[in-house]
Amino acid sequence: MGSFFYNSSIKVKLISLVMFPIIGYFLVSIYLISDNYSKYEKYKEIKTLIQNQNIDITNDKLALLLLDVNNSNKNINQTLDEKIDMLYSDLIFKITLFLIILIGTIIIFFKIANYVTGSINLIRTGLGRFFNYLTSTEKNLEAIDLKSSDDFGLMAKELNENIQKIK
Repeated sequence: MGSFFYNSSIKVKLISLVMFPIIGYFLVSIYLISDNYSKYEKYKEIKTLIQNQNIDITNDKLALLLLDVNNSNKNINQTLDEKIDMLYSDLIFKITLFLIILIGTIIIFFKIANYVTGSINLIRTGLGRFFNYLTSTEKNLEAIDLKSSDDFGLMAKELNENIQKIK
């Protein structure tokens, strides 16, 4: 495992760094969504059984407890409809939230990965030109155009200072 990361590019390392949490988030989300969906299907099945077989469960205390009906006079069909609607809206909310977070994470990941790899490519190109200039294979030496204040920007600034000294 260590040699894989030692020999892989920055892009592969960034992808690995981000993919593990995304996979974990994906698995947890799938579990929560499937759990909600199974509850939704169970309540729909109960409602179908009650409607098709004309079962009256107003006196069945266990069934009333399962349906969270505190008052046995409350309409069972109405309670089932409320439960089904609540579970359906919760299911839609979870799926929508999952997709929004997943898409947002992917967009942010690609922006960061492109920034990092772009900065590294600029510094690599600048170093290549710098060494070509030192070995007299290149006549003109230009500064590295990287205006950030992160570590890549500091490296570019230091290289630009050395370029100015050598000119």
